[in-house]
Amino acid sequence: MSRARQVVTIAVRHGRHWSGPGFRRAARGGFVASVAALALVGGGSRADDDVVTEEVPASPQQQSVVFFEQQIDGMLGGWQGNRVPDRKGIASARMLEVDLVSRVCGLDDDQRGACVAAADLEAARATEGIDRLRRKYAGRSADFQTPEGQQEWNRFHQDFAAARAMLAPPLFGRSLLARVIVGVLDDDQRRRWDEELRERDARKWGVVVDGAMEILDRQVGLDHRQHEAIAGLLAAEPLRIDAGKFRERFGESSEILAGLAISRLPEEKVDPLLTERQQEVFRMASQRGAMWKQMLEQWDIIEK
Repeated sequence: MSRARQVVTIAVRHGRHWSGPGFRRAARGGFVASVAALALVGGGSRADDDVVTEEVPASPQQQSVVFFEQQIDGMLGGWQGNRVPDRKGIASARMLEVDLVSRVCGLDDDQRGACVAAADLEAARATEGIDRLRRKYAGRSADFQTPEGQQEWNRFHQDFAAARAMLAPPLFGRSLLARVIVGVLDDDQRRRWDEELRERDARKWGVVVDGAMEILDRQVGLDHRQHEAIAGLLAAEPLRIDAGKFRERFGESSEILAGLAISRLPEEKVDPLLTERQQEVFRMASQRGAMWKQMLEQWDIIEK
């Protein structure tokens, strides 16, 4: 029997992987298209608004089956060309944070020893979490064309999110290292450390502002005067974000926070800066970003 072929046109956006938040939301909602599953297995990202034509086998089974061991490696960084984390790499990343605290606060030997012990323990826990995930899903797969397969993917993603959460940067969430640091600092050290965290929060919000302005520049067509005025409005109203919780839910996606920042811009201040045509496009961008607000507040990722 001749092997049928079909051409699938896949339009993907810059920086968005099939393992990213959009796909996960679809999976949690119970809707997973077989063509998305095929792209998920292939992984990778394309340039902005590229349309890519790929030949794929017509077999439904080949189009819809995803293998969990492949997903674990890909979603931990393999699809982006990054090294999949191991204990040595995780511990090294933690030690960079310990070194940062030492430089800012001037830790003595006992304080640094406590932080190093916490970093080592976190690295061991994170490694065990990944190993446990691998053991649980070794040799297993899911078929997205069946309700059972979709449920299995949802369960896998919940387990994966819990394992990946232990890889999140340790200083700004509820990690053991973050708690130990606060516990060993004296009053003067804590003042310096709090100032360092405030400065880092400001830099993180600056990244969100840059992402929001890139979207507005592209969609609304801002000139330099409009860009500078709107960027100033965003910078003046920073939003506190729990980076650890955000990564647990959404990975490294920055478009969600950029869209949320746009939705917080007051129309009464933005409208006078824009033409009528621009106002209409701006409102659509603002509405799209606002869709995330309630969800992020519900998960305590942003302040209410």
